[in-house]
Amino acid sequence: AQAILAQAPPVRCGVPTRCFPSRCSCGPLFFSAEASLGGAPAPLEDRPQPPRAARLPAQCMPSGRETSGALWSGLAVAVAALAVARSCTPYFAGTCFTMQRTPPRSPAHREDAWPSASLCEVVRVLPESPGQRAPLDPEGGTVLVLPGNPGVPGYYGRFARGLADELGAEVVVLGFCGHTLRPRTEPWKVFSLEDQIEHVVGYIDSVHGDGKLTIVGHSIGAYIGLEAMRRRPKTVRHVLGLTPFLENNDADPSFARLKLLALLPGPLFWPVLGTLCLALAAVKMLPRTPRRMLASLQTRGFDPEWVDFTADAMLQPGVFANYAFMGRTELRHLARRYDFTAHLGAGAGGLPEGLAGRTTLLYTDSDYWAPEALVPAARAAGVAVELREGLRHAFSTRAASCAWVTAWAARQLRRLRGGPA
Repeated sequence: AQAILAQAPPVRCGVPTRCFPSRCSCGPLFFSAEASLGGAPAPLEDRPQPPRAARLPAQCMPSGRETSGALWSGLAVAVAALAVARSCTPYFAGTCFTMQRTPPRSPAHREDAWPSASLCEVVRVLPESPGQRAPLDPEGGTVLVLPGNPGVPGYYGRFARGLADELGAEVVVLGFCGHTLRPRTEPWKVFSLEDQIEHVVGYIDSVHGDGKLTIVGHSIGAYIGLEAMRRRPKTVRHVLGLTPFLENNDADPSFARLKLLALLPGPLFWPVLGTLCLALAAVKMLPRTPRRMLASLQTRGFDPEWVDFTADAMLQPGVFANYAFMGRTELRHLARRYDFTAHLGAGAGGLPEGLAGRTTLLYTDSDYWAPEALVPAARAAGVAVELREGLRHAFSTRAASCAWVTAWAARQLRRLRGGPA
């Protein structure tokens, strides 16, 4: 067998070249024992290659009875998986992620050395073509973008790129724990809203503990950013909230239907979630065209590239479980009214002047996640608020809305840092 493998011609990968290097499966397919143990990998031409696919003999082909048995076996596995999902209620309920506080970074600091580095994605964007304006003052610190739910940084790549070029500064997009398309050691571990807040605070302590930071948060990311500023007021200097999700909008019928996710009791929620994950795993095996058609039902108004991205991002069962579980905890946590004065007014964050002067919020009309009815209360507490009509909540999925929000955010960041608008 080894002689046949050694004499076989090499097999070339047929995957198109338009793939992401970090996610591409066409990299080195074969590794020597030395490489797996940390030694130097053997040259590709010296590695044994598999033979070309050969026709199976007739006696090796499965019979109709065997095929039927395989189908019944597959059905039994699906039923067993559903039973496991139902029995895993204590497991899911007990997987709340507990972060460990880490000291401020030292000169030997590495960005991948913080507690939840392996559970999320971090995207760093440097300016390619800085605009005509002068770069931001380095004393202003880093610009950190916190996504909404789903917290996949890929949705904010275009926004981060435009913001970095507008500001002439580095922009970092921090994904949420479990909201990652790369493989994880515990793919079924889920994280609540409080876990994500601790995740962001842990990142700030480890990476920016001795510096300044400006947070740009979208939707629930704005709420997390405000909580991070309350807990770390000396590090987080400003928070820019884009269509912030701060409390439940029970008056909107569309939002009221989403509350069913939070109202389901645990013994019913976990089996339903397990069934949905199994269904997504089955849909994931379909060709790209039908997957794209199914994704388009929930992505109306998205640019085509984001429809394709959503078709890939939403069909990861473990990632979808984190979307749903985090959303469930959001709806439960934000059921009470958001008191701007108590959260951001005088005394907030241990500061006599409070945090309202460090906060700027952007609202739009017809957005049940960030209703404009909250604007008067925010302004009364001293928060700077701007209302923009016709803006989409998922602004990053449309080129026009993304360009407008990027320019607006750049102006606000310059104003907050005392530079020219």
